[in-house]
Amino acid sequence: MLGRGRVAEVFEISDPPEAASLALKLFHGPVPDETIRLVDFAQLRRLDQLVAVGLAEDDAYPLVASPKCLVYAALDGTTPIGLAVLRTDISRFLPLASWLLSSKIQTDLKFCVTAATRLAEAVAAVHECGFVVGDVSGANVLVDSEGFCNLIDVDSFGVVAPGGAMILKPGFATSNFFAPELPAEGPSLATDRFSLGLIITQFLLGGMHPFGGSHRTQARDQVQANISARESWLFSPQIFTLPADQGDHLGLDCIPQWIHPNIRAALLGDAEERPPAGDWRVTLLRSYTQIEGCLQCEQDRFRGAVCRNCGEGARGSKSRSLRRSGGSPAPKSVGPRPRESGSGSGDPDLGWPTRARVTWPLVVTIAFVGLVLAALLLAGE
Repeated sequence: MLGRGRVAEVFEISDPPEAASLALKLFHGPVPDETIRLVDFAQLRRLDQLVAVGLAEDDAYPLVASPKCLVYAALDGTTPIGLAVLRTDISRFLPLASWLLSSKIQTDLKFCVTAATRLAEAVAAVHECGFVVGDVSGANVLVDSEGFCNLIDVDSFGVVAPGGAMILKPGFATSNFFAPELPAEGPSLATDRFSLGLIITQFLLGGMHPFGGSHRTQARDQVQANISARESWLFSPQIFTLPADQGDHLGLDCIPQWIHPNIRAALLGDAEERPPAGDWRVTLLRSYTQIEGCLQCEQDRFRGAVCRNCGEGARGSKSRSLRRSGGSPAPKSVGPRPRESGSGSGDPDLGWPTRARVTWPLVVTIAFVGLVLAALLLAGE
C-alpha cells in the first residue's frame, strides 16, 4: 500500500514489471460515474503527457498522477473497481501540508518562491489541457526538496469545454483551501485560481495560512469560515487573533508591495479578478530576482520588504511584528537609522561624527558673542 484516503486506497504494482510506473487505486465503493468519464477525457486530451524535467535531463517525472485506464476485478468484468494511475515517487515528493510545518518553509525564501512558481506552472499546464484541478490543497499538492511539484488525486478534476463551460464537474474539495463560491457553484478555473493564490501567499508568508486565526470574539480558528466571509488577517489585522502555535507574524510587510494587489485580488476579489496561473508564474519569476541577503540575520529576504526572519525593515529600522492580540503592526520609522554603538544615545545618523555635530551650537554661540563684543568696541571708539 502506498497510501489511504477517504474513498480509496493506493497500491504499488509489482507484476508485471513493465507496470512499475503505475499505481493501482482501488475504491472502497463503486467508482463514481464522473471518474469513469474522466479517464476517457484524460486519454483523449493526453493528460499523461504532462511531464516535467527535474535537475537533470534524465530526471523526468509526471506532473500529474494521470489516470491511464480503468481496472476491473476480472478480465470479463463489467464494473470497474478502480484506476491505474501514473505513480508518484512518494520517497521524493511529500504533501504540501508536511512542508508547511517544516523549518525549510519558514526560513528558505528561495525554496518557497521556487515551489510556488512550479506549482503555478503545473496548474497553468493543467488548465491549458482543458482541465480544472478542483482540489488544489495541502494534501493533493506534492513538493520535493528542490521545489518541484506533482499533483495527485485527479478524481477531483473537472473538464472544460472549448467555450469555457464545465462539461464534467466532480465535487471534491478540501476544507480550508477551497473558494467561497465552490460549495454552491462547484469547481471551476476561478476556484482553482483562488486555491492557487492562497497556497502561493502561504509560501510567501513562510507557512502561515492567509485565512488562519479567528475573530477576537471566537475561541478557536475558523479558517474556512474566514474564507467564506472573505476576511483575512492580512487585510483586517485589527479584528483577528492569530493561531497561538504560529506566534507573531509580519504579514504583508515581508512581501514586496507590488505583489500585494495580486494577493488581494486572488483572495478577496471577485472570481473574474483572480490572477491566472500564468500571471502568477511571471510575478513569481520577477520576485525571485528581488531576493537578497539580509545584513542583519544573513537569511534571504525580498528587497524593499521587511525580513521575515528577523524583522529588519527595508530602510534598516527594526520592524515590530503583528501581535496575536490582533493589534495592528507598529508604525515603521521612516527617518534616519539610530546609531547602534559608539555614537551617543540614539542621535540621528546624518553622515558626520557625533562629536562634530554636538559642537556646532557652541561654535555658533562663540561667534555670535564675538560679533557683539566687536560691535561694542567699535561703538566705544
